[in-house]
Amino acid sequence: MSIFKDILNVLRQQEAGPLIPVKEGLNQYGLSVSSDVVSLSVPPEATHADIYVRTASVVFTRDRSAPTATRGLQADPTDIIVLNSRPQLLAFRALRQGGTDATVDAEYFSRLNS
Repeated sequence: MSIFKDILNVLRQQEAGPLIPVKEGLNQYGLSVSSDVVSLSVPPEATHADIYVRTASVVFTRDRSAPTATRGLQADPTDIIVLNSRPQLLAFRALRQGGTDATVDAEYFSRLNS
């Protein structure tokens, strides 16, 4: 998994300058995703995020619409959901897939030149 994250970071640096992690304590670890739709608590300086799916599958959207069993993209445990803009961060919504609550970790980044 760390090789995958390294590749993502290299590709992002080629876009418009390097990404740097936001201040310690602003990431969301252990965010519970249940039968109610959840969104992110986005730090003001964040422009990107990697969301690691830990325990169970989730369904998510990036357009502020509510995901359902038939609407949205599915991410399974060990998948990383990549959000590449502040609008995507603010519009992200997730719901558990099936009957098992999920846990995700969100790590936020900002552009060095932002």
